[in-house]
Amino acid sequence: MKPILTLTALALLLHCCALSAAPTDSAPGNTRQVASIEYRVVGKQPRSRKYFVQGLEIRNGSLYQGTGMRGQSGIQVFDLESGQMQQSRRLSRKLFGEGITVLGDQVVQLTWRSRRAFVYDRTDLSLQSEFRIPGEGWGLTNDGEQLIYSDGSAHLHFIDPSSWRIERSLQVTRNGIPLQYLNELEWTPDYLLANVWREDAIYMIDLDNGEVIGEIDLRGLLPAAQRKPTTDVLNGIAIDPSSGLLWVTGKYWPAIYQIELGSPR
Repeated sequence: MKPILTLTALALLLHCCALSAAPTDSAPGNTRQVASIEYRVVGKQPRSRKYFVQGLEIRNGSLYQGTGMRGQSGIQVFDLESGQMQQSRRLSRKLFGEGITVLGDQVVQLTWRSRRAFVYDRTDLSLQSEFRIPGEGWGLTNDGEQLIYSDGSAHLHFIDPSSWRIERSLQVTRNGIPLQYLNELEWTPDYLLANVWREDAIYMIDLDNGEVIGEIDLRGLLPAAQRKPTTDVLNGIAIDPSSGLLWVTGKYWPAIYQIELGSPR
């Protein structure tokens, strides 16, 4: 069996790999090596295929899920262990839901092209307020102090929740090239995890400089026999704080998978 690492141990190993692979001069074009991260599927939870998943987040034994498509968009909260729905809220049929995140006692949800984001009370999903974003909304997470969202470009934007204003933006690059179509996001203390639209991979991003430092190749995670004409792309990342497992899924997928991360290659 391959060794399975905690996220912190993996971050330290990635840092050591980066130091050993660092260029010896400062010539243009030298970039940090991107590590390929091994993984192992340790479980899966069946889920209805009706959800066009846009975001996942785990808090206190509950799985928060944001969904998209006009007429189908909303937030669902499931019991993490049983998979049973605990509560839900639907968006207006005119709106296309995108990423969500849980920040303290609030749940925040982006919309795609409406330039609107909604703030809900975490206990009952009642609407508290809304704020504007300057362009499209895609993925959303937070570091405990700021919201971090993607807009379909290669940039991440950091929002102050006291004013709901963008404080700064960061370009994400892979081997020196901007990484476009950043989508669903998940923050960790050591790096940011991101889906990229139409790619069956999760990228690890150094938030100090925007460089991709690792990638998890998830091609084949959903078996071909379980794909249907409506099955869409990989999208949805959540870390279970109690176990360190990654929970991942996709749009209209029949299951959420739990995976453990191994050593970088």
